[in-house]
Amino acid sequence: MTTAPVSHSTLKSKEKDEEEEEEEEKEKEEEDEEKEKVKDKETDKDDHYLANYSNLEFKQLDFVVASPKKKGWFYVMSQPNRYVYVPVNYNGEFHWVLAVVALKEWCIKVYDSMSSSRTNIKLCSEIQKLSTMLPKYLESSGFFEQKERTNWPVLETYQGKNKSHPLEVIHVIGIAQQASSSLLMRERHVRYPEYYDSTDRILDLNFYSNFKQRYDKMSKEATTVGGRSFTQLINEFEWDEDMINYVRGFRPYPGGMDWIGAKRIFAVMNLNKTHFVTLEILLHEGRLDVYDCQLMGMEHAKFLTFIQPVFELLPKLLKQSGIMKHLPDKFLSEPWEFEG
Repeated sequence: MTTAPVSHSTLKSKEKDEEEEEEEEKEKEEEDEEKEKVKDKETDKDDHYLANYSNLEFKQLDFVVASPKKKGWFYVMSQPNRYVYVPVNYNGEFHWVLAVVALKEWCIKVYDSMSSSRTNIKLCSEIQKLSTMLPKYLESSGFFEQKERTNWPVLETYQGKNKSHPLEVIHVIGIAQQASSSLLMRERHVRYPEYYDSTDRILDLNFYSNFKQRYDKMSKEATTVGGRSFTQLINEFEWDEDMINYVRGFRPYPGGMDWIGAKRIFAVMNLNKTHFVTLEILLHEGRLDVYDCQLMGMEHAKFLTFIQPVFELLPKLLKQSGIMKHLPDKFLSEPWEFEG
């Protein structure tokens, strides 16, 4: 059998064709990769802000947690049935409430497992800041101009509404409530009468927090150039009606009693977020006792900065209530004694 000779030019041409085919395939692969990247990038528009997006495969759990490190987290709010969950700290205490931003409903729903805290001015102020600033931020960022997924102007909620107008704040009712430390103390008071005096009064966390906040505010004001001295501020200090109502027994929870017949007042002090101590106010002795299970947890001098607001401002609270005149005059006009 004989074979036809193959010329060098034919081999070279064949090799060239193969090289061209390989080059074309390589270019095609690169082109496909580029298209895939573009496709991923386009798809990413919907999901690249969902770093904290629920992957539990339940639509009702779809959410994104607002984080200052994630720019543009608000983009998710344009998606169907998605909300932004914003934890809001309650008054610097170890208590958080959940603010759910429902942009399509133009509202913020507040979930508070200790509902009596709604009366706290600072908490209301923080939620109000969010409801006011968020619409302004979204409008200035051009968020409402993105209509490819949600045509904002046609939504019934948005018709005739200024997009910089504050979001409505709705406090959700009927949710499960947790027992506060003061509530647990009151329950023990009722359950073990042999260990507690019926004249004892047990207060909530707000009681001490208000002392600390008002005292710190005066301390800061006293450092203002040209302002009043700290002594002058203390002398002129007046408690608000909400605090005076503690002494008069008007509370938003059951069991509120006035202090007229009381001998001891128990309150919870929150130090450094997670450190709680019990404050005992001995009304007929003019003395404050503090019970701390972490005896070495804080230097004495530092602890005095936490207790000082109470023994400085408590006499004013008792006097301004108008119902504690049976106590010695010095208990209503002079700072109290303290024992740790």
